[in-house]
Amino acid sequence: MKAEIFSRPTRLGAALSGMSEEAVEHLFVKKKVLVQLESDFCEVPDARETFLFAVNQLLRFCPNIGVSIKKDAVDLIRVCRELAVQVHGPQATVEVVEGIKPTHGFNAVVNVGAEILATARSVTVNSGGWTARVATADSGAQALHWKREGSNAIGALAAACLGVGAAFLILLEIPATRLTEISLFTQEAGLPGSLEMGPPLPASPLYLDAFLIGCGAVAHGWADLGVQA
Repeated sequence: MKAEIFSRPTRLGAALSGMSEEAVEHLFVKKKVLVQLESDFCEVPDARETFLFAVNQLLRFCPNIGVSIKKDAVDLIRVCRELAVQVHGPQATVEVVEGIKPTHGFNAVVNVGAEILATARSVTVNSGGWTARVATADSGAQALHWKREGSNAIGALAAACLGVGAAFLILLEIPATRLTEISLFTQEAGLPGSLEMGPPLPASPLYLDAFLIGCGAVAHGWADLGVQA
């Protein structure tokens, strides 16, 4: 494994858990995380983006990623495998999981959709417009609010961040956010379904005559988000 891949996640994990960075890295390397895309969301552009964003982010601190998705979604599976190779080298891949109980054997589950899973170590996320929503298995909710809105990659990315952040805490056995919705447009937070979806993104691309300097981790995220949007 490339130690630099895990440096920031393990440092954060150590600060949150009280364990050493070496212990946190060992923990993450041996754990398994499943990313699941519900069948009804397979043709929803933002849900597909959230799914891929989540796989990409999880690979940065946990190399053992499984995906559960419709059999005919071969394009998404191909991208997931390409991401694994880009992050961990030519021998890396993701496990494609099928069956009635695909969550069995995984230490954390990120579900993209609306169903709140029975397994205690799971989190469900989705997005609509500028809003992103998250619910953990112990939230007490039966389902996570969702309503089809115009495509918005910013909300989709935020949903992935919420899901991956919760999975990160689940692996560390630290309580995660149970039920919330955030707006990337107004910076508000509330219960799922309580916030406005926000205005649509511009239909035509924006062209900026600019030169980007100092593109570190945070700035790179904003640059990537601009491309996605």
